[in-house]
Amino acid sequence: MNNKIVKIFAYSIFLLILITPIDTSAARKLCDQKAFNEMKSIAYKINPNYELRFTEEGTHYFVLTLSNLSEEIEVEFGGSTYSYDEKNPVITLIPMLEGGNTYEFNVYGAYGYPCVGELLYTKKLTIPKYNVYSELEECIEYEEFPLCNKWYQGEIPDYNYFYERYNQYIESLNPSDVPTEKEDKNIFEIIIDFYIDHLIITLPVTIIFIGGIVFVVVRRIIRRNKRVKIGI
Repeated sequence: MNNKIVKIFAYSIFLLILITPIDTSAARKLCDQKAFNEMKSIAYKINPNYELRFTEEGTHYFVLTLSNLSEEIEVEFGGSTYSYDEKNPVITLIPMLEGGNTYEFNVYGAYGYPCVGELLYTKKLTIPKYNVYSELEECIEYEEFPLCNKWYQGEIPDYNYFYERYNQYIESLNPSDVPTEKEDKNIFEIIIDFYIDHLIITLPVTIIFIGGIVFVVVRRIIRRNKRVKIGI
């Protein structure tokens, strides 16, 4: 009797082992084109993202996160698999990361849903390099200088290269583009500048004004001479 019970128990365990792959296979068979497209539309919604941060010492780094997962899918990244977690909607994948790389996120169907284990979609995320030269004081005044852009993706070998390009940029600007300090002028200098800038008006007025004064002076002198001759 005891042997019979042991055999029945053994057969039950064996049947459970056989049932598991059959269930997975059935889920795969349900992955027709319609089901695949529906699962793929869910996979599209995953949102890998990055955030630029700085340590207390001022060193930059990136934090890589993953959100918008759902129960129907699993995401494979860096040799690990991530599933939906209601208590943790935003998963931190890598806390300290260098920029300048592209990362791939493979999305598969989750167990218990159509297309289980099938690759539905591969999402790529490129994290740009951070340009440390953008923190220089020169970039405060000339932030439009390409090498001052914090996301400049070209190569800047060293500070000598940066300042060489920086000086070339300054020299290439028009004089009107280069900030200059305004001179404080007194009222007399302002009048002179106005007079010179508007000669087409001020010169004729000046000639008429001086001519009028000369006319009045000469007329008085002539009258005075006449009175002397008459003896008045």
